[in-house]
This record gives sequence, structure tokens and C-alpha cells, in this order.
Amino acid sequence: MTNNKVITLLGCVFFFLLVVFPAEHMSWKLPFVILFVVIALVKVVVVNRQPIYRPLLVVLFAIIAKGIIWTAIGIFNGNRGVIAVLNINLTWYFLFSLFMILIDNIRMYKRLLTTLLFASTFIVVFDLIYIFMALGFIPYFDTSFLYSPSEFNFSIYSGAGFSYLSANNITVLVFVYPFTLSLLFTPNSIGSNKLRIFVLVICLLQIVLAIFSGRRILFLTVLLSPFYIYFFAIFTKKAKRRAFFDRSVQYFLVLSFMFVILLKFLLSSLDFSLTTLSERLFSAFDSDKESIRFVQSEMLFAEFAKSPLIGHGAGAEILNYKRSSKWPWAFEMSYYDDLFKSGLLGFSIFLFFALGIFRSGIRLVRKHNDSLMIGLLSGFLSILIANATNPFLSSFDCFWMIFLPMIYINIKEITKSSNE
Repeated sequence: MTNNKVITLLGCVFFFLLVVFPAEHMSWKLPFVILFVVIALVKVVVVNRQPIYRPLLVVLFAIIAKGIIWTAIGIFNGNRGVIAVLNINLTWYFLFSLFMILIDNIRMYKRLLTTLLFASTFIVVFDLIYIFMALGFIPYFDTSFLYSPSEFNFSIYSGAGFSYLSANNITVLVFVYPFTLSLLFTPNSIGSNKLRIFVLVICLLQIVLAIFSGRRILFLTVLLSPFYIYFFAIFTKKAKRRAFFDRSVQYFLVLSFMFVILLKFLLSSLDFSLTTLSERLFSAFDSDKESIRFVQSEMLFAEFAKSPLIGHGAGAEILNYKRSSKWPWAFEMSYYDDLFKSGLLGFSIFLFFALGIFRSGIRLVRKHNDSLMIGLLSGFLSILIANATNPFLSSFDCFWMIFLPMIYINIKEITKSSNE
């Protein structure tokens, strides 16, 4: 029991670092990674049972096999970036599979979810304080001890009607906003009224930060999250579904009212323009205003057409196009990139992996009216959609967004099997 408490505490500290400091302070995280890998390997040897639910084991085997096969193809083709992307294609899946073995009970898992809520609250409050400092609303203080100044800055585009926050930590909202919103929408997911009010305030602050950030993917996340949640709620039983829709309408109206008041303040006090904000959102779909991604898509698809079945292998480059001189094999358009490098066969394996998680999660929602699973699946769908034009899942610090739903499914199914 004591050992479990220590592992849980260390796991929560590590998870907090992953969420709050993506791509920062790797020296803080490395000792945790080594420790957890050793403990997980010992556990696999000592515990005489299958630690991973069989359907999840199948999809994990498939995605790891994909990494091995297309790394070999990349080596065979002499791709320069094959070693550089080895972690993304293979290592991170191994590591997080081992982490999944360690988190084997619901109490430990809920401690991680509590950590996630505190970590995301820290990010929202810190980023808003940073923005208010930049606007001159509060006195300035040095934040470079937490975040690198080159990776963390805020700009108001005077006369343009919008602002932009450059910060890696804001990525967490893509997963956390739909998850947090689902806690409000689903009955019995939050025990006390005080905690529900806290979550409501956090949701509103997340919306504020999304607007200030100028990030179109966050605008879309805020707009689409209710639809993600409604979709997965369809799979609950009829009585639960009715209670869900009644509650969601109430909180949606409250958030909408508070959002209108906030927007009015921004438009009047900070020279924000509603027209410019909407144009900025829809410019993502305009090939003239977002030419880099459209050109990239066309070139990746043209190269994919040259080897549509198996692609060109991990670490492949486009000879006459370099998005980055440092990483010429890296592209924003993640799914076009996957088609280019792994072809229809490899991309089908990724779809099998993602759909396998959705299938197992929806099964829990359907059988047990699992409201927590609705939020986790909503966050998972959100990050998969966002990943299409922003390669979030190419980062070690964002891989938890894939595995958090998997860990919950694994605990629920393994626990059920043990009790039968």
C-alpha cells in the first residue's frame, strides 16, 4: 500500500511537469521516466497476469509494428530523418505502454485526473497573468525561470483587432477544455456544488485564454467541444441521456451569457474586433491566407501518389520543399505527412489504432453510462482533429493525450476481468 502511495505521488508530480512544461525542463522529467520504466518492467516480470486489456494490446501491437516496419523502410531508402523521428514512431509508444501498466487502479487514475485539473488551472492562471502583465494591467515580474522567453511571448496587433500568445503549454486546452466541459454537462460527475462552481469558472477562464491566444485551433476547440460531448453522450441509456441534455443546456446557457459579457469587454476595452476574430478563424480554410499549409498538403499528396501503398518510409523528405532547414522531414499537416511516409497501409494501421480506442471507450459508455469516459473520448477526438494541422502528437509531452483514455479503459476492463 505504501509503495502504491509513493508511486502515485511521484506519478502525479511527473504528470504535472508533462502538462505544465511541454518541451521544457527535460532534465527534471528524465529521472521520473527512468524510474517508472524500471518499476514497470519489474511489475511485468513479477505480476503473473496480462497487465493490458487484450483489444488495447492488439492496437498497441499494431501501432508499434507500424513504427518498426516503416523505420526499416526509411533506413532501406536512406532517409536522413529516420533516426530523428524514431522516438515519435516507436519509443514514445513503448514508454507510455509501460506507464499504462503502472496505473492499475481507479484511485491512482483519479489522482492523475485531479493533477490534470490543477495543472491546467495553473496554466490558465499563469498565462492570463502573463497577458495582463503585457497589457500593463498588473506589475511585471520575471517568468524566465519557468518558461524560456524565446518560446513564451504575447503580442497585441494594434489596429488588427486580435492578439497572439506564443506558448507551448496552451496546447493542453485542446484536450482539457472538452474534458472539463463534459464534467459540467454530465450528471453525477462532480460531487459538490463548490467543486462544480470551480469547474465552471475554470471553463470560462479557458475560453478567455483561448480568445486572447489568437490560436484558431483553440477557437475551434471551444466551438466544437459541445458537439464532441453530445456525440458520445448518444451512446448512454435513454434515461441518462435525457438528464445529460437537460444539464448541458443549463450550463451551456450560463457559459454563453458569461462569454457575451466577456466579449463585450474585449471589444470595448482592448480594441478587439469581432469581424477580425471571425475572419482569423475562417482564414484557416482559405488557401490564399493560409498558403503554407495548402501548398504543403498538395506537395505531400503528390509525393504520396508516387508510392501510395507503403509510402517513402520514416524520415522521408520532399527534395524541392523544406518547411524547416533544421528538420526538413517535419511538416504541420500530420495526416498528409503520414500518408506520404507510410502510405495507405501504414495510415490504415493508425486509423485501426484510433478507432480501436474509440470502440473500447464507446463500449464502456454504452454498457455503464460512463460519464468520465465521455469526457476522455471528447478530449481524444479533439486532439486527433487538432493534430491534422498542428503536429501536437509529435511531442513526448503531448502523448499522454492519447494514453489517458487508454489507461482508463484498461483499468475498467482489467478490474472487471479480475472480479469475474
